[in-house]
Amino acid sequence: MVLKMKENYDVAIVGAGTAGTYLAWLLGKQNHSVLLIDKDAKEKVGNRLDIIHFETDRVQKAGIPPFKPGDPDCIEIRDHSKVVTPDLSTEITTQAFQTIVRLSPFLQKMYKELEKEGVLLKFKSTFKELIFENDKIVGIKAEIDGKLTDIRARLVVDASGTSGIIRTGLPKDYGVETFKLGPNDVMYVLLQYIRWKNPEKPHPTKDTSHIYYLLWFGPSHTEDSAILGIGQPGSYENARLAREDFLNKVDLPPYEIYKEEKGFTPYRRPPYSLVSDGFLCIGDAAAITYPFSGHGVTATWMLDMIAAEVINDALNTEGYIN
Repeated sequence: MVLKMKENYDVAIVGAGTAGTYLAWLLGKQNHSVLLIDKDAKEKVGNRLDIIHFETDRVQKAGIPPFKPGDPDCIEIRDHSKVVTPDLSTEITTQAFQTIVRLSPFLQKMYKELEKEGVLLKFKSTFKELIFENDKIVGIKAEIDGKLTDIRARLVVDASGTSGIIRTGLPKDYGVETFKLGPNDVMYVLLQYIRWKNPEKPHPTKDTSHIYYLLWFGPSHTEDSAILGIGQPGSYENARLAREDFLNKVDLPPYEIYKEEKGFTPYRRPPYSLVSDGFLCIGDAAAITYPFSGHGVTATWMLDMIAAEVINDALNTEGYIN
């Protein structure tokens, strides 16, 4: 089914990452007209990080199409992990239900689901500014298909990621805080994809965490590889130094690094309100994370489920959404 661009939508969402995509899917299933735009090309959304973890019980609660290990978007589903004490002397096995996902293939799968629900997706499309009438949001201006386009929408959603491009540009008196994320408001994450040179010899098992260092060995692409990840606030240099400190204190078997990634996730409280007249912010744009793990995807999905119910009720009534 080929959907054509129109001038009016029930909901316009900026950002086709995990937050915006999931909310668009929920609203599309409720038969609302939804436009989802993203500044990146379709095949490049989610390429910043390859492998991430989703909490399995929340995936099921969110109703996401089931993951199957061996599919392009699923590496494995685990029911336990290990935590090492700060003195490195004791390893504790904990119950932790995790679905290990390849982010870009997952998003590509979800885009197909969105199209089935009538959601219009526009990539390489850039948000420019909000449209106001009587000091209230009524839509967005965006560069879509190479031209500046006015889009009217009863609700505008900022799912643009850590830039929070809409939220941070709201009028100061609009009811939602406009802070930007500074160096001490995010967790800087460094990931090294490593391959053990002698995999038959003892080495850290998958999903082993060193909480004291905010460092972990996560599942990777193959049995003889792992992701050596670390997160620290302040800067990538802080993360690098913490990793160096850890490596100086442990005796790891030899390994080679075959890929490196970096990124950051919010590490501060969200705005006190995520909503205002004709507006909602979600995901990293709203600094939504689980503070104990830094994971934000499923935390946002749980909020999206609540938001979709409220939005559905509002869209099924006439008048402006206050």
